[in-house]
Parts: sequence; structure tokens; C-alpha cells
Amino acid sequence: MDVEVSTDAITGFVWLEQYVEKLAWKHDVTPEEVEAIFFARPTFRLVEKGHIHGENMYSAMAQTEEGRYVIAFFIHKLDGRALIISARTMDEAEETLWPKIDHPCRAAVRTKS
Repeated sequence: MDVEVSTDAITGFVWLEQYVEKLAWKHDVTPEEVEAIFFARPTFRLVEKGHIHGENMYSAMAQTEEGRYVIAFFIHKLDGRALIISARTMDEAEETLWPKIDHPCRAAVRTKS
């Protein structure tokens, strides 16, 4: 079965306090920055299939309006929301790779499940 993740498929965000705190102290990323990348034509990539059928982990890569390159890891829940697990500034290799990723829609990736 084909699964498509796109900005339009994300209906909202789930924030767990433990992850929000980790984003702040370990990665210096705010929830607002993470949510903003979902509206900045991100590139989505399947990271791994989820333990619950249909709830896979993805990454979203984009540049913020302020110029920061951010990668977020999330589980796309069955109800369409993104459960944010982590986010950080892209490392040098990711930042170099990001503009070279060529998806037809740039905001969607198709995977087989």
C-alpha cells in the first residue's frame, strides 16, 4: 500500500513535555521553530516503520525563515497529527544533502509499506 506524507497530511502536532524539554536544553530548538518547518516546504523521508501499523517515523527537513536548517523527527499518527520526537539543527552533511534531495513535490515522498 502506498503511503503519502505531505504538509497537507499533517493535521496538527502532539507535544509531550519530555520531548519539549529535551528540544530546549539539548538542541536549543523551540516548538515554534519545529512547527514552522512544516510550512516551509519541507522534505519528508521515511526513517523507519512504526510499531503500530500505519504510524511510521519520518524526518522533515527545511530551512526556517530565520535561515536555520532544522530536521525534525516525528511519528505520523493515524489521525494525521505529527507526534514530535526530536528536532535539531541539521549537521553539515544533512545541510549539504538537503537542497540536493529532488522530490517531485518537494513536500511529499512516497514509500511502499
